[in-house]
Amino acid sequence: MRIVISFLVLLVLPFFLREKAVAESQLSSQPLAHYINEEFNYSFKYPNGFTPVYDQKKTLVLKHNSTKTTIKIDGMYGVSDKGIHTLCDHYLNPNDSLTQTTYRIINGNYGEISYKDEKYHHYEKLFHLGNRIVKLQITAPIEKSAWINEIKNNIILETNTDLI
Repeated sequence: MRIVISFLVLLVLPFFLREKAVAESQLSSQPLAHYINEEFNYSFKYPNGFTPVYDQKKTLVLKHNSTKTTIKIDGMYGVSDKGIHTLCDHYLNPNDSLTQTTYRIINGNYGEISYKDEKYHHYEKLFHLGNRIVKLQITAPIEKSAWINEIKNNIILETNTDLI
């Protein structure tokens, strides 16, 4: 009897796993919503399904209720005298000893970091745009870590006013 139950579980399990993978990849097939920040001169396209929960001149916070995933994007002036390494050390530096850094990259005018704590997977990207910076943060529960790549691959940040 135990063998029969094990066999049935192994037979049915792939259908449940495939259903979960399809549900998570549906994010990439959704149209993008569009947000324009005129003060910091950028345009931000993100997957539908995220609801703005905070929108001020320099900060936008979006939340996806069914996955408990958040996207935060904000800007800051007065950083023209700082190099990208200094900015990344200051703004992309998880100081908590409970975090585990997955990777950290500094390249040209941007830096990015991915790290995990006990409950969440975090991704942050910092763009140095002359006299201003724009910082993107994505936070997802550990069990939804796959959404980090799915979301960041479906976000478009444009900083040229001709594109807005």
